[in-house]
Amino acid sequence: MPVFRRLLMIAAVSGGLCRAAAGWGQTDAPEAEAAPVPPPGPPLPAGKQAGNLANWKPGSDGRLQPRIRPRAEEPGAVLPDLKPEEPLITVNGDTLAWGAMLRHAELMIAGMPLPQGVAMEDFEAERDSILLRRIMRLAENYIVKTLFAQEARRHNLSLAPQEVEAKREAVFAEVRKRRNPEPHLQEYTRPGSYFAYDLTNSLLFAKLKQEVIRPSLAVTDQDILGAILKRVEKNGEILRANAGLRPKIEGLLAKIKAGESFADIAFAESDCDTSYDGGEWGTFKYEDLRPELMDAAFAMEEGELSDVVETPFSFHIIKLLKKNRGIQPAGRKKPAPAVSVKIAHIMLEKKRPLPPHTPETARREIMETRESEAVEAMKERLLEAARIETPLPLY
Repeated sequence: MPVFRRLLMIAAVSGGLCRAAAGWGQTDAPEAEAAPVPPPGPPLPAGKQAGNLANWKPGSDGRLQPRIRPRAEEPGAVLPDLKPEEPLITVNGDTLAWGAMLRHAELMIAGMPLPQGVAMEDFEAERDSILLRRIMRLAENYIVKTLFAQEARRHNLSLAPQEVEAKREAVFAEVRKRRNPEPHLQEYTRPGSYFAYDLTNSLLFAKLKQEVIRPSLAVTDQDILGAILKRVEKNGEILRANAGLRPKIEGLLAKIKAGESFADIAFAESDCDTSYDGGEWGTFKYEDLRPELMDAAFAMEEGELSDVVETPFSFHIIKLLKKNRGIQPAGRKKPAPAVSVKIAHIMLEKKRPLPPHTPETARREIMETRESEAVEAMKERLLEAARIETPLPLY
């Protein structure tokens, strides 16, 4: 895998371990509240304003959004040639300085762990590209949140000093748990920092949703009944899909035995992130994974394929790449026992049925969906009317 691709996948790759196979991820932590982050796309020439409907074009879902160009289209990363105090972004007159953005982005990439196979010199060679992409993501987030904060103020919403201070202290308490919190705390407390703007904008955005958007929404009893019935139908679809997994993976196993490439089928069909490496999963001791998987792997010889292995969460085909044995005492003729195995696998994940809806959970889900739709509609309206100036390649 190319070095740059590995670097960009840092947040997505879980070290080659599949959550479902190991029985992880049975509950999902809620995501932090944030404005929508747009996908990649083509650039706007430096110095052009980015705030009209012609520039902020619809994405693949048809919704208006700013975008950045894909890596393949980049002629090379060039950071803005600005003084720290000069404005990087202006949103309807509100500005963010280049120095504030640069310091925040550098803090973020300083904490990036290097993925397997990427040396520090590889990272440094791509540093400007990685930094620029991070800056553009932060810029898009800043633009959208600033527009929502301005809209909140138009509705006469404001923040009490104690609200801001309470949120700031909550964030600082989490930052202090890090290994090296001082650079973050030093930057976050600087006047005009990206963090200071983002904190205020986020709080105003939350207040806008709570006091303006949500009160404008309504849910009827008919809506609730429809959501309950839809959940029943969805769970039926999940159960039918799960029932088809074993026949599917048995068909994949037959193709491999007939001579098709294990790696190609893993790449095309496996639900595990190891599919990008042709199914190569890693080296494990017996206790590292579920016993169903390890019983099959330890019983195999190098190069051998397993039959279909089922866990409560998934189906697997395992290929034993290497069996690592311990040291056998002198005079013993039998092979030393295996202490670990290097394996590849193909995984089809079972989907969990959703909890049945009650009237209350149905109402909550409908409100969340309608709130999200209302936020998206408001964002499009604000972007269409906004004047946004930046030398960054956004549109």
